[in-house]
Amino acid sequence: DGQVVRVSLDAVSPFMVLEPAPAAYNPAWLMPALLASLALVLLAAIAWPVRALVRRRFGATFVLDGKALTAWRVSRGFAWLTLLAFAGWIALVLSFSSDLGSVGGPLDWLINLLRVLTPVATFGLLIASIWHLWLSWTQRRAWTMRIAAILLVLAAAVLVWVTLGYNLYGFSMVY
Repeated sequence: DGQVVRVSLDAVSPFMVLEPAPAAYNPAWLMPALLASLALVLLAAIAWPVRALVRRRFGATFVLDGKALTAWRVSRGFAWLTLLAFAGWIALVLSFSSDLGSVGGPLDWLINLLRVLTPVATFGLLIASIWHLWLSWTQRRAWTMRIAAILLVLAAAVLVWVTLGYNLYGFSMVY
């Protein structure tokens, strides 16, 4: 049918063949989605202390209480944990880029830590943000809070997808 499915060069063709990425893992859509998700999680995490400072400054009360307040706080806590995990991965990649000798084993403890922390953080964020969305919807909160909760759930879903799709979990040291 004449459709190109693989590309290679003569010098490297015995051991290197370039194939298109499957649509589910295609960086053309996944990288912007990942960056947008991390930006949304960063905004949600930073909004926690900023809102507290603004309320303190102007003497306002927080509209959430009870389970809704707990869900909001837990989701923001997991947002910070998720940011910590992805910052750890970025630091690990930068460390590997600057010193190729560190790939062999000196940083295995960090890889193991990140492969445990990342799924805990992303799945925790997804569950907590779904809980927060559910309570925001059932308790008839403001539309801005509902939209923020929906965006946080979508961001968490993308982060879980990246965690599972790129094997950022487990204890294997295959890299």
